[in-house]
Amino acid sequence: MNRNIHCVRIGEGRKVFFQHGLAANATQISSLLGGLKGVAISTLDCPGHGKSELTPNYKPSFDRYADAVIDSLDDQRVAKGIIGGISMGAGIALNIAIRYPERVRALIFHRSAWLAEKNPDNLRVLLAAVPIYKQKNRVEQFKNSAGYNFVNDKFESAGNSLLRIFSEHQQENLGRVIKAMVGDRPIRGLEELEKIRNVPTLIIGNENDPLHPYQTSRTLHHHIKGSVLKKVISRYINEAEHKKQVQSHILEFIGSL
Repeated sequence: MNRNIHCVRIGEGRKVFFQHGLAANATQISSLLGGLKGVAISTLDCPGHGKSELTPNYKPSFDRYADAVIDSLDDQRVAKGIIGGISMGAGIALNIAIRYPERVRALIFHRSAWLAEKNPDNLRVLLAAVPIYKQKNRVEQFKNSAGYNFVNDKFESAGNSLLRIFSEHQQENLGRVIKAMVGDRPIRGLEELEKIRNVPTLIIGNENDPLHPYQTSRTLHHHIKGSVLKKVISRYINEAEHKKQVQSHILEFIGSL
């Protein structure tokens, strides 16, 4: 494992490799999935997030982040793992499923936001942060952007979540990460999803989420034969119930393997 990449392991039991979303870090996963009985969660801070340094020559991408997860499997001597993630992390898991199918025992996609399109409409709101990211009045400028106001008018909690990209805990080059990742895609075309066969796949999605459209989860389910789609309440409606439902579906899924 690259020394610059921070790895966190949570709990004991069956190993699950689960990745965080864009502008989040391993604490997002420990908050969502910590305490799952009989499950050992392994998660990385992707470079540019949390405690993983973004070196000058490192270009963030789904391929690079997926390679880091595969390195983690190698370090833990796991030949085939249960791979999953939330939002960007779901995209990383999808990238692994296509590029490293021999390393995948099962898949978990939660609140997917990317498929085969670069700069998807649901994530363009984040691009408004890129040119202003290092400016002192960046929060005020971002709040004046059309994208932020569209999201905030629908769900104030979603608007507040967007503002976390400016948290003092973020790395100074997060703007570069946002531009690279929103402008990337985990797969090259929806036809690649047809390659995911005989792989137990759990897809968890929700409505009332402007950044993670339920239609994205439905598209995954439509193209991945034998996948299971579970709808949960949006975290922007009831975060505690959202967590409870997500944990329940994941535990049931892992128990069925």
